[in-house]
Amino acid sequence: MKIFSAKQVRDIDEYTIKNKPIESIELMENAASVFFKWFVDKINYSKTKKITIICGKGNNGGDGLAVARMLHTEGYNSVVFVLESDAPSSLDFRSNLYNYQQLPNAKLHIVTENDALALDITDYVIDAVLGSGITRDVTGFYEKVIVQVNYSNAEVYSIDIPSGLYPDSDSNGTKIQADDILSFQFPKLAFMFPQNYEFVKNWETLPIGLLASKIENSTTRNFYSDPNFIKS
Repeated sequence: MKIFSAKQVRDIDEYTIKNKPIESIELMENAASVFFKWFVDKINYSKTKKITIICGKGNNGGDGLAVARMLHTEGYNSVVFVLESDAPSSLDFRSNLYNYQQLPNAKLHIVTENDALALDITDYVIDAVLGSGITRDVTGFYEKVIVQVNYSNAEVYSIDIPSGLYPDSDSNGTKIQADDILSFQFPKLAFMFPQNYEFVKNWETLPIGLLASKIENSTTRNFYSDPNFIKS
């Protein structure tokens, strides 16, 4: 099993988009479809239970909105919260937000910092707040949301990586305590750190259609030169 850095994964994504070829929004759709099928197979769902999807404004949030659209279309009882912050939104996030808004009776709430501790946390939470591109510990608005999720009784499922967790190194900030994680194509190096165990107890990987030739020809990082990697 190969484990790449977040930058390497972005490079493989970009190479796939350019050479497959495939639009970035189509690759996101692939990833969302994989997560959707994995998620509905995981949960013990009944119509009395509700699924809360919490989305940031980057590509992880775009994944969440695409998953939310699939859940709504298939008749699942779901609600979406989009966290409105100063962070810029990605193009694919905006495309999936528009697509979700076109659905009849879709439940969508834009959440500001004043609403951060008043989310309707329900039976299941899909964490699509922050992806693998974070470069600093989570504070402020997002931290309040993550704390509320962690103190809820919901089962929490993270898209690709728990929000707040650095993909390649240790992180001391607030992080989602995920019950289960689906990491796209590859596991994250941070999943291997003992100090992260409570945040990544259960994780799986599934392919989303990245080019196999690029993966095969890409060299993984040297774990044993990484000061965060603890040898067994």
